[in-house]
Amino acid sequence: MCNAELVRDRARATPGSGDCNNAKIDGCETSLTTATNCGACGTACSLPNAASSCASGTCSLVSCNGGFFNCDSNSGNGCEALPCANGQACQHGSDCVSGVCQNGFCASPSCSDGVQNGSETSTDCGGGSCPPCGDGLGCGNGSDCINGVCLGNLCQPASCTDGVKKQRRDGRRLRRPALLALRGRHRCAIAGDCQSGVCVGGRLPEPGLQRTA
Repeated sequence: MCNAELVRDRARATPGSGDCNNAKIDGCETSLTTATNCGACGTACSLPNAASSCASGTCSLVSCNGGFFNCDSNSGNGCEALPCANGQACQHGSDCVSGVCQNGFCASPSCSDGVQNGSETSTDCGGGSCPPCGDGLGCGNGSDCINGVCLGNLCQPASCTDGVKKQRRDGRRLRRPALLALRGRHRCAIAGDCQSGVCVGGRLPEPGLQRTA
């Protein structure tokens, strides 16, 4: 700011001005509220990736450019590229790498946030960290699906031809009937596991054995 004692006419020492040309004859000739002289002679007001203002004599952030946000809440260094990291500031879910903005901060992915994020293959399911997905939802492999069947990156209903072992209600593992077509080679637990309707000694019988009542 300009010191009135340094100028010939004290009335020229107006607030927000400075003697930037070092000429006492014209007093405080320069406004210190501009982009090129902000608060002091020759001090520029320009913040990265943002619109700034020096209307108050201090360089301040007005707004961020498209694709940027004040993620670190530090106006002095302008704006950072979107999306913001977990724990950083946000206004909307789209500002965050997780897609979730809670109370002004980006939240870490969870299996109950209503957003497909993290390793999830569909919203709040799959990916190994969340429960398996239901039929028709996205998947990367069978482990992402409640029925263990993933075709075309979508979970499919269980069928007798899906090639996937299923879990019986009693906890025993079994193969679908279509996989038991080769007699004598596949295990079974009950007659209903077999296309032939016959289960002998935990395996399909050899040809010639008939189903008994």
